[in-house]
Amino acid sequence: MWKSVIRDYPEKQHEQGNTIPLYNEWVEELLREPWFVALRDLVRWPGIWTGTEEQLMQEIRLRVDREVWESEDLPSEPQKLMEYHEAIYFARSGLNLEIFDYSELKKKDLKEFDVPGWGPEAPILVEQGLVGRRPSYNEVMFELAKYENPLLLAFLISTDSPKFARNSRQWSGSTVELVKVLGAYYPTPGLNCPIYLAHLGWSSDTRPFAFYRHDCNKLLDLSCPSDFCQFYERMRTCAYLRTEVAIKVSWEKVPWMVKDSEGEKRPTKRIRWIIEAPRWS
Repeated sequence: MWKSVIRDYPEKQHEQGNTIPLYNEWVEELLREPWFVALRDLVRWPGIWTGTEEQLMQEIRLRVDREVWESEDLPSEPQKLMEYHEAIYFARSGLNLEIFDYSELKKKDLKEFDVPGWGPEAPILVEQGLVGRRPSYNEVMFELAKYENPLLLAFLISTDSPKFARNSRQWSGSTVELVKVLGAYYPTPGLNCPIYLAHLGWSSDTRPFAFYRHDCNKLLDLSCPSDFCQFYERMRTCAYLRTEVAIKVSWEKVPWMVKDSEGEKRPTKRIRWIIEAPRWS
């Protein structure tokens, strides 16, 4: 029958303050225990998991062998599982796996999270890293500013607008509509580009501020087919938004009807753009 080593707690340090090797071995053994491996595997790919206490325990049992499942040492209740996890959490600094109970957090603490479906009906959250936290708007602004590409900042600023928030943190529309949105939120000195970017050496007399208005005018000019092609190319340069920050820019071709030179309608396709972003802290 499987046995846990969690009760075999050794002394952590000598009187001289040096960590005892046996303690490190005990921690490493805990990290290999079936219940912890099951908990880690639960969020290995999605990063977060939410559900009830009963659902959490069921997920743990499904991921361990029968010998472990039938052992008295396997945490059979959520409270015991959290106690086991707490032992590892405080023993291993930098452990990027946490368990939260929605009902035990204060309102100010809950504001740090942005996890769909997590709430009173599904109070347990298992989180890997900081996947469930709201990213910092200011930090993302600084990160994008380093590229000296105002178009990237226009995307970010648009996702911080009240209208974007009302639409469930998503916007979609045609190329012409997207150009209007980016034009409306294009960063300009002293207007919608925060003053704290001056810490990066940006000012109205230096690049890229000096080229903002000219750059924006070029962006809004879609007077011929070649302008659309150039805009599409610029949009592809923004593709790394998906990995660099929490903003997702995607597109798809949708059916559309247009009139030909004789006034007859004919089917075609046009680009539909989608912008998604989390709630910012």
